[in-house]
Amino acid sequence: MTAATFTRSLRFLICAMVLFTGAIPSFALAVTSPASGAVAKPSNFTIVPPWAAGASHRITKGYNSSPTHLYTNRTGGSNDYYALDFDFAYREAVYPVAGGRVHYAGQATGGWSGYGRIVLIDHQNGFWSLYAHLDSVNVSTGRQNLTISEVIGFAGSSGTSVVHLHLAMYKDVRFQNSSSGIGPYGGQAMVPEPFASCSKNGSSCENLRYGDTLTKSGSGDTDDNRTLTSGQTLNGTISPNSDTDTYFFQGTSGQVATLRMNKTGTSTLDSYLSIYKPDGSLMNNPAFDDDRGGNNNALADPVLTVTGQYRVVAQSYNGGSGGAYSLSLTLGSANVSCSSQQYTAAYFNNTTLSGSPAFQRCEGWPINFDWGSGSPGAGVGSDNFSVRWTGQASLAAGTYNFIVRSDDVIRVWIDNVLIINTQAYEGYQVQRSMTAGTHTIKVEMVEYSGLAYAAFRWEAASSSIPAPTNVRSTVTGPTSFTVYWDYNFAQLVTGFKVYVGNQLISTTGASARSLGLSGLGAGTYLVRVKAVNGSQESPFSADHWVTLVGQSCPAEPQANQVFLYEHPNYSGRCEIFTASDPDLSNNVIGNDTVSAIKVGSGVSATLFHHTYYGTPSFTFTAHDPDMNGVVGHDVTSSIQITARTTGCSADQYTATYFNNETLSGSPALTRCEAWPINYDWGYGGPGGGVNPDHFSVRWVGRPYLTAGTYQITAWTDDGMRVWIGGVIVLNEWRHQGPTQYVRTFTVSTSGYYDLKVEYYEIDGYAMAKFRYDRVAGASGVSEPDEDQKTRPDAETEPQSSELTPTP
Repeated sequence: MTAATFTRSLRFLICAMVLFTGAIPSFALAVTSPASGAVAKPSNFTIVPPWAAGASHRITKGYNSSPTHLYTNRTGGSNDYYALDFDFAYREAVYPVAGGRVHYAGQATGGWSGYGRIVLIDHQNGFWSLYAHLDSVNVSTGRQNLTISEVIGFAGSSGTSVVHLHLAMYKDVRFQNSSSGIGPYGGQAMVPEPFASCSKNGSSCENLRYGDTLTKSGSGDTDDNRTLTSGQTLNGTISPNSDTDTYFFQGTSGQVATLRMNKTGTSTLDSYLSIYKPDGSLMNNPAFDDDRGGNNNALADPVLTVTGQYRVVAQSYNGGSGGAYSLSLTLGSANVSCSSQQYTAAYFNNTTLSGSPAFQRCEGWPINFDWGSGSPGAGVGSDNFSVRWTGQASLAAGTYNFIVRSDDVIRVWIDNVLIINTQAYEGYQVQRSMTAGTHTIKVEMVEYSGLAYAAFRWEAASSSIPAPTNVRSTVTGPTSFTVYWDYNFAQLVTGFKVYVGNQLISTTGASARSLGLSGLGAGTYLVRVKAVNGSQESPFSADHWVTLVGQSCPAEPQANQVFLYEHPNYSGRCEIFTASDPDLSNNVIGNDTVSAIKVGSGVSATLFHHTYYGTPSFTFTAHDPDMNGVVGHDVTSSIQITARTTGCSADQYTATYFNNETLSGSPALTRCEAWPINYDWGYGGPGGGVNPDHFSVRWVGRPYLTAGTYQITAWTDDGMRVWIGGVIVLNEWRHQGPTQYVRTFTVSTSGYYDLKVEYYEIDGYAMAKFRYDRVAGASGVSEPDEDQKTRPDAETEPQSSELTPTP
């Protein structure tokens, strides 16, 4: 039955009940009773719709009528049976249904990746709420004292293709945050009704169904959730009876935030200000009836202790007064007192170090900042800024190197004498003799545009030049690697020497910062680098170790790879080939030493008796542990690799689309597509010249399957059938609405298997989803993403098949 047929049947049933009984069905008159495994909302727990006051939203997926979400009472997955989808606009503000603590705000991953960006709120009474598919979040994980008047995020389509808000509520939910996935699971689904401050066509917001439109009471408070910047004044109005207005501003640790709330006109408002830190904790004792001049105005001027977004709540002192007011913010520098091992750093939002700094703070030495394309802090742009560092240092008598690196300009004064004035992208240093005692140091840096970084340090001079730093490497093959190093003083050197162990391998030019090495055997190698200036050499760099496996192969080749082995049964040395080679004697596994072969998916391998593909020869399409008797031991001298596939990679299907329901004639579209198959076209189509209705698709691939038991999970509207290794494992080739099917099959022997999925669509809604999961020895099957869920009555009865590899 299609979705349209189901809807018509339901309408007929309701009309018939009214006709013969004279009554509307009872399920339309009361709060929805929870299904087994779910819970009703307690009467002492008040929730409100998650949007702005005065706005209305339609339910696009509910739980009392199709379409619905799936699952309740699952210990290992999300219990979203009573979730609601609402028709939010892109970037529309989302509010919490009740106050609480932000347990997580960010990207859902793993089995929950279909949720996209989420906010999960702990209401601290055993109940939780989830907001999914957000375009962005507006709160931080761990945020305390969240209120229903604050924006927690903005609606979007992350994790799905349609902009909407997905709201789910749970009791005693658990939360996973690990490398294998981030998201909620377990607990019980909660029925999210009735909503308070809400009407549904003039009645209360309960017994919620697909298509219902809910309106949140009130006309909205335009004074709420506004952003303040330094030097700005905003006007607002507080209504009596506990009205509050919320503001946000970005602050930097060490700044003074001066906030003044003054009543205006004939207002009788008794002003009251509270400031909350970025983690949600209250920063100051609320300021009220005190602007250091009286008159029921409020003034707060705390020194900010962390960098981030601060929240300001403006209200009346006793809730009974109200009226118009103005709120102003000024961010300034506190009086900075730094220790003897610190600089006083002043940041200016200009390139001239003029006027009052945007902020000041204490910073430890050495100076070492890499801001990239970002800003150093609030009130300072990412371009066109400047910094001045001042401090004192106690030095012993001697000669010192003063070293800088910057983008853009950097200047250094020692005891008011300018010693460096340069633009030192690669680094720069000067030497100065210093007397014993305390010396005044001043460093200025100017950034114009692009990347920004600044570094300054000093060190006692020695007779040698500085050594290279940050030696590192990348292994490029079983017998090769590339070594890299950093050197910030190009003007001091003529080249570099690279050593492996104590052996000099190569001498490079002054501009070199890497060297490739190859032809090495298995083992762990000590790599060190020296800087050279004529006959002068630096000390060795710090030791760096590189481990090579030598010429060896993993257990199985990837697609389009061929492994040749020295001995039968895949033992001894091994060589990996991805392209033809006319002369194997030039390789590690060479002439007279090939005795076994493994062939990856997508290619055939022809081995020849002679070099340059001379006969006799034999073609391999599968593994062979002992090639004696074919082209085997002592007779293999060249290899030719031929593609067997359409060019799609090992983790892709070749997808062929037809503008008919019979997979016949010339394809309308052929392309490579990643697995798993995961398409919910709705009432649209695949595009690319393919019709939205009356089309069919064939997906073919060749995955490597490890021996064990597998579960197939498929969702289809209309028909689908699946073959693995030439055996049909799913055959539901018929007209039907969105339906889920589950099958199992057993792989007796590890290997590559031909996989083919065929699908056709008649008209209306279109969906094709297919995946397989190895379940032998596992606690369960990976759950589908949120938007892969279809109907609660989907078929899930497994049917089994046993398979052997496809040659």
